[in-house]
Amino acid sequence: MADRLWSRNFSLFLTARGIARLGDMMAPVALAAGLVLNGYGAAEVGAVLASTTACFAGFVIFGGVIADRVNNRVLMIGADLVRVVVQVVIALFFFGGDIVVWQLCVLSAVNGVCAALFQPALPTLIPRIAADVQGANSVIRTVESSVTMAGPAMAGALVGFTEPGWVFVAYGVAYLASVVCLGLLRLPAASGRVTGPFGAELVQGWQAVRSRAWVWNVVVIWMVLMISSWGPTIPLIATEIVAGHGAGTLGLVNSAMGTGMVIGALVALRVCGRSGRCGPGRSRCSCTGWGRRRSRSAFRYR
Repeated sequence: MADRLWSRNFSLFLTARGIARLGDMMAPVALAAGLVLNGYGAAEVGAVLASTTACFAGFVIFGGVIADRVNNRVLMIGADLVRVVVQVVIALFFFGGDIVVWQLCVLSAVNGVCAALFQPALPTLIPRIAADVQGANSVIRTVESSVTMAGPAMAGALVGFTEPGWVFVAYGVAYLASVVCLGLLRLPAASGRVTGPFGAELVQGWQAVRSRAWVWNVVVIWMVLMISSWGPTIPLIATEIVAGHGAGTLGLVNSAMGTGMVIGALVALRVCGRSGRCGPGRSRCSCTGWGRRRSRSAFRYR
């Protein structure tokens, strides 16, 4: 099984994902610390962080349609290159000490749009780089979970010993490394792409989402959670911790939260497997509605 997974292509792809994810986890700590150290409060921290999230949520459905029509690797590399430039500009702002919140909001919004273009294209590459798609997804999620724990702590340490600008330099380097790794992939020829009307495909995708009740359950739960809990508390907690205890402490708190999420996911999988509804031989998980296995034919090659 290992020889079906650990190919040159998969190693490059995994490196790209791990490094970029590490940067993604470092940025919020650096942003919060940088704004607080420059005299701003929770409102400004929340506005900058919300700019990324709102633009990602608003544009990701369009990103999926675009990913059906263009070369996915080119789309991903283009999105990463734009994010390299964005991180360099943010770093220069922090180095210069001339922090303007609306400018950071615009740059964060660009980050969100790039993520919305990048993310839908991501799963389509996996069947083209690994014969064992399920194993590849498992390894990728494990690596992403690991850097989710490490990233905030590293950002806190960097801010504590240097300044926020250097975190964004590292963030830009991470995306540049992702560009290099994606560019070195040797991919098989892609099959035909969607050529129908953009609006028609957008409607078709929306109808597919509406037809799945479990998708709506997840969407509604996350919307309520973000609006009522995480949205207000994340900037407040970040501001109070950085102001009272420093960026390093904020990094450790976020790392602890990431660790808890990983442990919770493992416990959920364990409970789900023991329930008898989702054990071996079951094609679907009764707890979530997710299929336990997806064949390569379930993915559209691009």
